[in-house]
Amino acid sequence: MCLDSDVRYSTDQIAWLEADLARVADRVQWIFVNFHHPPHSSGSHGSEYATMPKWIDAFEQYGVDIVFNGHDHHYERSLNNDIWYIVTGGGGAPLRAVNQKPNSYQIYAERTLHFCKLQINGAQLTFEMIRADGTVGDTFIMTEPVGVASVSRLPIAWGKIKTEGQAR
Repeated sequence: MCLDSDVRYSTDQIAWLEADLARVADRVQWIFVNFHHPPHSSGSHGSEYATMPKWIDAFEQYGVDIVFNGHDHHYERSLNNDIWYIVTGGGGAPLRAVNQKPNSYQIYAERTLHFCKLQINGAQLTFEMIRADGTVGDTFIMTEPVGVASVSRLPIAWGKIKTEGQAR
C-alpha cells in the first residue's frame, strides 16, 4: 500500500487505508506500506509517529509487516509493536547523520548510500540493506505462520525473527 503522508490527516485516506487493510488482512501473507515521512527516525527530521496515530493503529490492528519511508537521508531499521519500520533514504541525495534525534525503537542505523532487497519464499522473508559498494549492511529474516485465516493476523511473535548486524 502506498500512502500520501503530506495529507496524513485526510479522513478519506484514513477510511481508504482501514477499508483496504480490512479487505486483505486475512487473505495475504505479507503487508507492506510505504509513504514519505517516517514514524520512527533518528535523522535530522526525526520521528513523525505522533502525527499519524490513526495510521499506526490501523497498521497494528491489521498486521502490517513492514513500513518503508524516506525523508531522512540514511538507512534505519526500527521495531515497534511487531512492525518493522525502515527508513531507506540513501538512494543518491546527500546523506545526513543518524542519531540526531531520539528513536527508542531503533535496531540499526547507518549513514550510507544503499538499496533494500526483499526475497520472499512462502512464509519466509529475507531482507537486506545493500550498500553502494555491494556489501550487506543490515539483514533480518521474518517467518510467519502459514495459513493466516483469523479475524486478525497472527502477531509476528508467533513466527521467528533473526537479526544480524545489531551494532549501531
